[in-house]
Amino acid sequence: MNQEIPLEIFEPPSDFSHINWLAGKDYNGLNAGVFLIRVNQWSLNLLTRVMTHKHFFPEEDYTFEEQSILARLTENDDEFKDQSIYVPKVWFNAYFYTLHEVKPGLLLSHFPHPDYKWHIYEWLKVLESDRDPQFKPVYNRPVAETAYPEEIKKFWNVKRRADKAIKGFERNVNRGADPILFGMQHEETKSLAEEFRDHFEELRRSSRARTDEPDTLEWLIDQAEEVSLHIS
Repeated sequence: MNQEIPLEIFEPPSDFSHINWLAGKDYNGLNAGVFLIRVNQWSLNLLTRVMTHKHFFPEEDYTFEEQSILARLTENDDEFKDQSIYVPKVWFNAYFYTLHEVKPGLLLSHFPHPDYKWHIYEWLKVLESDRDPQFKPVYNRPVAETAYPEEIKKFWNVKRRADKAIKGFERNVNRGADPILFGMQHEETKSLAEEFRDHFEELRRSSRARTDEPDTLEWLIDQAEEVSLHIS
């Protein structure tokens, strides 16, 4: 939709260079209609496993066929999960029929269901009008005029902060300064310790499963850090 967006802006920064696969989620989980993947041996291994998985595990659930396999491998398999990450779906997989997703300046519009394919022709008309030199383009916008630079920067900053917070909490545990155990020893901080445990476990889960929701992830970090301070 927006031909001014270079794919390079989605490449992970140097401290996340181990990330090989980026994708978005919808209400069904992973949507593999559009995803970004590096050209390397890891990616070849992933795609090979996706193509052959059903042959070796025919009893598993395949509601969304290869999409179900891809989600299972990138979310749970030790060979692939640490190099995979969910990003906001609207970056490169926005659904046209969700008015809050398709906005001027986005890279593309995805038509995920056969019943909506006829809308493609309407969008082609829009793109044609964007090329008319008599009018200022509506959907084709330079990167600087889109939300991409700010959103991408925030995404990786929040991910860094989440990883740092989790490592900090785990480091305290390993050196004998577990805030949960400490809080449980005192009646006045016992409830706080239980609250911190819940927040920390949710933060740890979300640092993998909900990275595509940076605002939510940031809120979880704040909650865990605030409770931890009260305990200590």
